[in-house]
Amino acid sequence: MCEIGGARPSGTKGTIVAGFETQAAVSKAREAASLASYDIQKLREDSVERQALHNLLTAVDALINAVDGTDDAG
Repeated sequence: MCEIGGARPSGTKGTIVAGFETQAAVSKAREAASLASYDIQKLREDSVERQALHNLLTAVDALINAVDGTDDAG
């Protein structure tokens, strides 16, 4: 059943496109997190800033994994 104006009925095609968009966003987030991790490693090891940024990056990684449906063990 097709709606007036050429709109497609809801189905898997929209879900697939949304899935690709989500995967692209997750990929970009992982890349940014990796770059941030590299920069954080350049900070003095005993600095408060390094520990704070490490904690934030850990939280970001957990959120990325939650969106992606993966965990660190995989």
